[in-house]
Amino acid sequence: MVLEDFGMEKDSLDDLELSYLPAELINTSTCPPVIIANDRHLKSFVGFSKRSVSTRLCVAYKVKAENPNEADFDLNKSPADSNTDEEEENSFYRGDE
Repeated sequence: MVLEDFGMEKDSLDDLELSYLPAELINTSTCPPVIIANDRHLKSFVGFSKRSVSTRLCVAYKVKAENPNEADFDLNKSPADSNTDEEEENSFYRGDE
C-alpha cells in the first residue's frame, strides 16, 4: 500500500521506515515514535488507529545519493550570484561609455 501511494519500487523497502506516535503522547518529549518493524507492530497500529481517530502513519525514506562524496553544485558561488562563467567571458568593460 505505501509503495503504491508513494510510487516506490519493492527493492527500496530496506530504506523505508514506518512509525506512529499516539496523539496523547505527542506533547511528551520522553516517548519516541513506535516503529513498525514487523506484522505484529502493524497489527497493533491498525488496531490503535481504529480506536483513535487522530493516529497518523509516518513514512521515512532514506534516499541514497549516487556519489555522496561529489557535490553537484558550486560551493564557491554565492546563492545571490546570478552570473555564470559564460556571461563573465562574454562581458567586457568599455571605459569610454
